[in-house]
Amino acid sequence: MKRMKPTKRVYFVLGLANSGNRMMVQALCASGCYGNPLPPHSELLGESPTDLQPHTWPDRVVFARSIPNGTIIPDPLAFAIPMLEAGFHVTPIHMYRKTEFAIAGHLQAGYASHPEVALDRIDLTAHLIHELGAAIHTPVITVIYELLVRLPRYRSLLFSQLDLPPTPYEFFNANENEEKYPALLMADHTYSI
Repeated sequence: MKRMKPTKRVYFVLGLANSGNRMMVQALCASGCYGNPLPPHSELLGESPTDLQPHTWPDRVVFARSIPNGTIIPDPLAFAIPMLEAGFHVTPIHMYRKTEFAIAGHLQAGYASHPEVALDRIDLTAHLIHELGAAIHTPVITVIYELLVRLPRYRSLLFSQLDLPPTPYEFFNANENEEKYPALLMADHTYSI
């Protein structure tokens, strides 16, 4: 059975900071979506739910939010409501990165003072994103960073699932730069996953 493609669609990229959000936005823009491929991604579309003017947007848009966004924990549903009211189908995309790298990136950026705090943020991020999917009755597409950057077949299937052509974006694996994360990879921190 052939499914109908929505005519207006927002790819709503959400994830813990340093989980590949920027890379996914750039890949979606390279595949033909309207958005800002360089941070701040919201510059073209709006910083807060009240700034959004989705009635002025083209039919295929990428919109992103890191959770937390600086020191703020955004409510993804508050951003999605104006998009839905403007007639867009909202596709939540959860960017997920291997836990130890996500924690290290969070510590490195100063979003958390301890690995357990970063782990709590990973939990909160997943909860908020999947709560959005449940509220708008749309399955969340979880993108695993490590598979996205390493496996062309995974990328091909992902972009097909998103009803987009393959992206010409050149992916890179930031996990290979382990010296960026000395505080965790060589540290005395202990935590349970």
